[in-house]
Amino acid sequence: GSIASGNNVLFCTTPGRLNSVFFQQTGIPTLSGVQVTFYDASLIGASGAANVSGLKILAALNIPGGLSGQSFAANQFLNLDMPFNSGLGVNAPSGAPGFTITYTPES
Repeated sequence: GSIASGNNVLFCTTPGRLNSVFFQQTGIPTLSGVQVTFYDASLIGASGAANVSGLKILAALNIPGGLSGQSFAANQFLNLDMPFNSGLGVNAPSGAPGFTITYTPES
């Protein structure tokens, strides 16, 4: 399961690896050109990663230029292979494209 707070979702509270991200919003313009930010954290808050000191940003993904009304690349698959130590959180504000992730928790 995951935990949500504001625009943030906590997927995992153990170390692991963010394997991939698949953006699903085919040909639909984003509403405000916002980015999707994945970060290393064991806790989340409504303010997100940008407002908390010491969080490691794993990936900040957005459309080129981040302009309102631009379409995100159709069905874009990104192989990230990024390790995280504390947990896996994401900040995806309103207007961000829909996505699916794969990650591997470590025990």
